[in-house]
Amino acid sequence: MVIQMYKNYVVLLFLAFLLFGCVTAPEKDVQNIEHDKTIIEDAKSKHPSADIIEIESVDLMDGINVTSVRVSYYTDSICPERYRLRYRFPDFGYETGVPIEVVKNCEYKYTPDSIITYEEQAIVAAHTLQGTSEVKEFIGNGDDITVKTNFYSTTDVWEVLFYNTISDETMRVTIQAKNPKIIVIKKLVEE
Repeated sequence: MVIQMYKNYVVLLFLAFLLFGCVTAPEKDVQNIEHDKTIIEDAKSKHPSADIIEIESVDLMDGINVTSVRVSYYTDSICPERYRLRYRFPDFGYETGVPIEVVKNCEYKYTPDSIITYEEQAIVAAHTLQGTSEVKEFIGNGDDITVKTNFYSTTDVWEVLFYNTISDETMRVTIQAKNPKIIVIKKLVEE
């Protein structure tokens, strides 16, 4: 009888530890979800007309959680803009500091050892890098042009497609991501 009671006690103790583990683990997930939700809501309130607002990364810097948030405007145009907000938490509340301009004013600033990391950079580079006069002629001032990008990680190549909604023509620009340069410019013909 005493042995059976001891077994029941051990089983109850095990179940209590198991239940405790199940109950506490989701609290961290809920806290992370609430943290992310608060940051996204704050970014949306500061940038209500942005096309895309999303968390890029969360890093630990000198004991402070730094959450980087992507804010992008005009994402289907020839001149998209991309900013990065950095939220430092918890010691500084939800402090963002000055937004970092990744792409602005239809300029892609680069050096020969640069890497095109973001689609906004690829779009602007596709018509501003050396050797893109044919692309500039095709897109004009950007009216009636929509843009789509693809990144191929196996070859480290960006593909930017400029589609003219009036003429129903597409121009494909292929760009080397590392040490950016134009690889191919091709006008695609619909058949």
